[in-house]
Amino acid sequence: MNELKISIDNVNPAVLWGPNNDHFEIIKKQYPKLKLVARGSELKVLGDDHELAVFDEKFKIHIYIWVPDDPHAKAGMPTVFAQLFAH
Repeated sequence: MNELKISIDNVNPAVLWGPNNDHFEIIKKQYPKLKLVARGSELKVLGDDHELAVFDEKFKIHIYIWVPDDPHAKAGMPTVFAQLFAH
């Protein structure tokens, strides 16, 4: 099992993962073959190389296009997560 570490320093983890970790749970459900562990400003992802590569690409796209201070973006996060992370 391989490991990928992604820094989320530029995003508020409480907002990114959502109330009661709702957004985090959506991501986890989209990638059942991966083990995701969020701690502070880091996300650790464990799994096979192909799944890690797909996840890494989609997650980084999400982080770069997400606007943390936009209330409309926050309201639509569950839909965005489900669409972006579907594979």
